[in-house]
Amino acid sequence: MAPSSRYLARRMSECIPRHGNPVVVELGAGAGSLTQEILSRLPKKGRLVAIEVEPRLAESLKRRYFDSRFEVITGNAMHLSDYLVGAGIGKVDYVISGLPLGNFPRLQQTRILTQIKNCLSQNGVYVQFQYFLASVWRIKRVFQNVEIGFEPRNIPPAFVMTCKNGE
Repeated sequence: MAPSSRYLARRMSECIPRHGNPVVVELGAGAGSLTQEILSRLPKKGRLVAIEVEPRLAESLKRRYFDSRFEVITGNAMHLSDYLVGAGIGKVDYVISGLPLGNFPRLQQTRILTQIKNCLSQNGVYVQFQYFLASVWRIKRVFQNVEIGFEPRNIPPAFVMTCKNGE
C-alpha cells in the first residue's frame, strides 16, 4: 500500500491538543508519515513514543526526526505496557495506530487492543485506520465508544476509528 496521505495523518491526529503535555504513542510508525503530522501538532511539553517492529524502519525514524519530544522503541505492540514502563510512562493520553490490524491473527489483535486499552488514561483516545471494516467488531468488543469516520482523499480511501477509554 501507499504511505498514509497527509489528509489521513491530519484526521488521525486531530484529537491531539496543541497545548498541555499530552503523551502520545504511535503504533506501527513505519516510514513516519503519521509521525510527522503528530509532531507538528504536539505541544512543546508533549511526548511521542513510536513503536516500530521493523529495526530498519525504527533506525530510519530515529535519524529522520531528531526531536527531544520523540522516542522510538523497536518492538512489538503486543508488549506495549512493558515498553511504557521501561520508558517511565504510566498511562498515555493518545494511541495513534497505523498497524494493519486486520492482517493479524485474531488472538494477536485482541492482545494488542487489550494492551492499548490498559495503557490509556481514563479519558484516553485510541485512533486506528483500516482500509476495510473487518476488524471493527473486535475493536468494539474492547472499546464500547467507537466513532467511525472516512477519509476519501487517502489512497486507498480509509476508515478512521476513534475509540474512547470510558464514556
